[in-house]
Amino acid sequence: MIEYMEYVLRQFERTTSWDRDYSYENITATSDNLLQFEIPDSLNLQISNQSTPNTFNTFELSNRSIINGSLSYLYTDCGQLDKIVQNSLKVPLQQRVDTYQCLRPGRTLGTSFRSQMLLYGRMYWPGSILEAMYCKRLTPQSQLVLKSLLSAAGESSILTLYWQRNAPWGSQDIVFSTNELLLGYRFLHNLSPGRSHEGSPHGQSTLSLGAEFWLGISNLLPGCSTALRYCTHATNTGKPITLTLSLNPLFGHISSSYSVKFSPGTTFCSKYDFNVYSIESNLSFGCEFWKSSAAAHKQATNEEETSIEVATETPVSDPRYCGAVPGARSFDQIRPFAELPSDNQLYHQLMMPNSSNALIDNVNLPFPSPLLRYPPEKSVTDKFAAMIDATQFTSVLKMSSSLRDKNLRLLWEGKYKGFLVSAGAELTTIPLEAPKTINEITAQQVPRPLWLRPAKFGIQIQYST
Repeated sequence: MIEYMEYVLRQFERTTSWDRDYSYENITATSDNLLQFEIPDSLNLQISNQSTPNTFNTFELSNRSIINGSLSYLYTDCGQLDKIVQNSLKVPLQQRVDTYQCLRPGRTLGTSFRSQMLLYGRMYWPGSILEAMYCKRLTPQSQLVLKSLLSAAGESSILTLYWQRNAPWGSQDIVFSTNELLLGYRFLHNLSPGRSHEGSPHGQSTLSLGAEFWLGISNLLPGCSTALRYCTHATNTGKPITLTLSLNPLFGHISSSYSVKFSPGTTFCSKYDFNVYSIESNLSFGCEFWKSSAAAHKQATNEEETSIEVATETPVSDPRYCGAVPGARSFDQIRPFAELPSDNQLYHQLMMPNSSNALIDNVNLPFPSPLLRYPPEKSVTDKFAAMIDATQFTSVLKMSSSLRDKNLRLLWEGKYKGFLVSAGAELTTIPLEAPKTINEITAQQVPRPLWLRPAKFGIQIQYST
């Protein structure tokens, strides 16, 4: 479940027309959300409040090994943020759950721009650790982000600086961190057709290519990776499909994933990992099932049927659809002369309208196109996306498994009487006496039980006003 402060931050990005989906950091977010979702490992309680239109705060309490907690505070000068941030009772569940990313090609930037900022601070106790973030929009396509992690125990503090650029063609990130003087550069380039091809099948697809390069200045250790993402839709059903391929040449790791949303409430994902140096491989599967209330589903169905009836039965106010040429004589007037031969001059004079100019001006009107009788129909892709947005989901069940780890991860997230509840568990065959990190030799020596046992379990409850 997305925490309240993270939800406010994403709404801030949405208000300021910042698209996080088109960044290299989130290029594999769809498969990560379906396979590597976070499972709570303790009892966690979060209470959040919007004290003023520009300030938000959260109090967190958990029993992870010991009783600990945190206090968060967020301030922003974005004037429209209080209108779209909703409490836990009214917020749609899709906005608080990391799920399938439905990317829309041909995005455009907002016409108006105003430099806005966001301040965030979080203090952990009893460790006395302070986490802070400062975000400042510089231009319509760039922003500056400063993150820091401070400790009162005298340990070294970490300061990270981001310069980010987000444009319709892609994104760029320049990162510098005081931790080992790490310097990095990330970019993502979109190869989609653009808004000019929105009506064609190719306009519903997006191809993104990106890479990242890192260098530790203090130890001169390099790092790099590249990834490719292709998002498309089924031509007959409009179901979104996402394929990713990532490569880390230094470690020899290759990963590919395939994700598809079969219905508004069903999503499946598979991922294959392979290492060219150690010849090790792994195959992972994941799925999620959304549940909607019966009343909401019935209401959405009735609205869709009503819109179809109105579109097909409402006549169009146009003289072309009256069934006759304006100014032409009626059939009763020409009935006595219907048996005249067509080569008779009187026949043509009777069939012509009162004004010859009227017939010339309306020569195309007796045969109007049938498509003009109805409003333009949406594509199957737009219909599928509208169906997802109109559905009011109440809960979601996530499951994932890995052949190498031989585990089963379960997570249930939903709304219950104004509370956002997240409960999950991880089942594994590793015995209790086995170490947390084992290699292949140790794994063969340690016997594995036949049945899965719970290795992690937790419940998270969030409430916001």
